[in-house]
Amino acid sequence: MPAEFLSDEQRVAYGTFAEMPSLSDLEKFFFLDSFDRNVIAQSRADSHRLGVAVQIGTVRYKGLFLEDPLAVPWPAARGQPVMGPGILGTPANTGHRIRRGGRMVNMSDESPVVTLSDGLVTLRPWSRDDVRFMAEASADPAIRRYNGGHDRLGHPTPPLSTTDAEGVIDQIGLNWRAFAATGTPSGVAFAILDTRSGELVGCCGVDDWSNEDVAQFGYWIAPDARGRGCATRAAILLTRWLFDMGAARVFLTIVAGNEASVAVARRAGFVYEGTMRAHSVWQGKRYDVMWFAALPLEWAMRQSDEETTTRDKASPLPATGGAF
Repeated sequence: MPAEFLSDEQRVAYGTFAEMPSLSDLEKFFFLDSFDRNVIAQSRADSHRLGVAVQIGTVRYKGLFLEDPLAVPWPAARGQPVMGPGILGTPANTGHRIRRGGRMVNMSDESPVVTLSDGLVTLRPWSRDDVRFMAEASADPAIRRYNGGHDRLGHPTPPLSTTDAEGVIDQIGLNWRAFAATGTPSGVAFAILDTRSGELVGCCGVDDWSNEDVAQFGYWIAPDARGRGCATRAAILLTRWLFDMGAARVFLTIVAGNEASVAVARRAGFVYEGTMRAHSVWQGKRYDVMWFAALPLEWAMRQSDEETTTRDKASPLPATGGAF
């Protein structure tokens, strides 16, 4: 309506975000479908794509372009899946393109080179050079308890030999190539490194990606690297990548009593949703399994709050980390 018919309060609020949009408003007005993303993809830089995405949502929510395009609440921008420079590394060879979550992604004809980093922790694909580390880690009692294989009565399988570890790493490589062909990252896994030292510290990977775009992942940290926040940072990096790939929901399961892993899930922004009673077995005894999950916009808003708190505290790495 014409501005002269507005009250002073309405005139001040007109064309601005007078209040923070609710989560339902963000989901309704800032959701980007495949047509939107194809338009956004025409822009060259991540910053340009983010600007176009935010403007599309702003016009839908406010009915006009803002005089100051930067005057947008952070959650509206932070939740856009076009963000995340450096998430996908440069493929070894220029290959075909796949569609994931309405977005076209360049993939290699062989294994896509995907490296994720926050400057302190780096995730990269496993290589044959990592065989000894994987074999030694598989013998750790906690990793065997919570991450290793076992039979129907909960008796653990033996630790990996170097030959076994080599076979596991080869299978992960096959899963990466399947991902390049199909766009579904089920079974892909990353080695976790301390960026500053280059030290291998653990593993995180995608256990499953359903037909409904629901992703499940897990993680473990070697004994000597626990307590440094590596698991939390790796979980955040992997979750952000899964949402960038189009996941509608990301979840993980934790055996009740594994308090260190529960702490990692909570710090990484996951919400406890319930307990599956007697869902797991170990050494002949049944154990409950806890369920934690995250949704894209909700998780982005939580991470925005966490990042603000971290900046305020000026802490480069969490003081304590999970065991896994």
